[in-house]
This record gives sequence, C-alpha cells and structure tokens, in this order.
Amino acid sequence: MARTRVETRTGPDVEEPEAVLLSVVEDEEIGAEAVHEREFEDEERAFERLEAAFLDRSEPTIEALAPPEPIRSTEFVCRSCFLVLDRHQLADAERIICADCARRSEAKRVTRAAAATRKARR
Repeated sequence: MARTRVETRTGPDVEEPEAVLLSVVEDEEIGAEAVHEREFEDEERAFERLEAAFLDRSEPTIEALAPPEPIRSTEFVCRSCFLVLDRHQLADAERIICADCARRSEAKRVTRAAAATRKARR
C-alpha cells in the first residue's frame, strides 16, 4: 500500500484546509449540474428527432400483412387466452381451454372457495 505524505506549510499563499475542501465540493456540485444539463439536452434532442420523424409522415402507411396460416388439424384456439396451441395442451375439451388457462381457472375457483369458507366462519 502506498503511503501518502502530508506536508504542512504555512505562509500567506497557503489556503486553509476548510477553504480547499469547500472549493473541491463546489467544483463537484458544478460538475454534477453540468452533467445533468448535458443529459437533459441529449434527451431533448432525442425527443425532437422522434417528433420530427413522426411529423414527417404525410400519409400513414399500412403495410400489407401476409394472411394468417390456417389452423392445422393438430391445433386449437384456446377460448380463454386465444392462443393457437397444439392439441396436447388441450385441458378441457368441453370448454376448449389450454392447460395454463385451466390451471388459472382452478386456482381462482379454489381461492374463491377458501374466501367463502373464511367468510362463513365469521
């Protein structure tokens, strides 16, 4: 570890330690303000570029989308989350819902039943 040597000097040109410390703190505060100002200006410029790009469009453009692929015989559309899933994820053929939605539905049912039981005990 390097040792720091402290010299004590006296004379008319030597500042008091507190004055030196205060000037360092003031310099750091001014530096922080400058950094904050620079960040604000960068954000402002980015916003202006985004706004200009948005306003430059004279006509809104709608890109032609490819038609969706038809659902295969091994797939289904969940009536709860509307995802197209493989048949092996079908949990309830009557309600046509996937395993994830069935679990969520069951968890809600259990929570409601528990709440009703707690309420009935009061």
